[in-house]
Amino acid sequence: MGLPLRKSKVAPPPGCPLTECMALLRGAWAPNVLWYLRGGARRFGELRHDIPRISARVLSARLRELETRGMITRRLLDTSDSARLRPIAARPDLFAPPPRA
Repeated sequence: MGLPLRKSKVAPPPGCPLTECMALLRGAWAPNVLWYLRGGARRFGELRHDIPRISARVLSARLRELETRGMITRRLLDTSDSARLRPIAARPDLFAPPPRA
């Protein structure tokens, strides 16, 4: 039998930037996806090549989640290809240098 769990007496800090950042990055592989998108727009297949251990299903799910949160954008290319190529790019303001103290 384990010890009873005590509740914390310390409230989380209001508007903590780290807490907000971690809330946006929840989900496996999300930081990796953003890391590879910081260099510029990439296509789905290019991202799969960049992150070889991620499955197509998980990558697609992470891209949808990041797009829903407004962290990345997708745009449709005008091509005659039936595959509908969509470059994916991270928002430029996500990778701004941190403010100095």
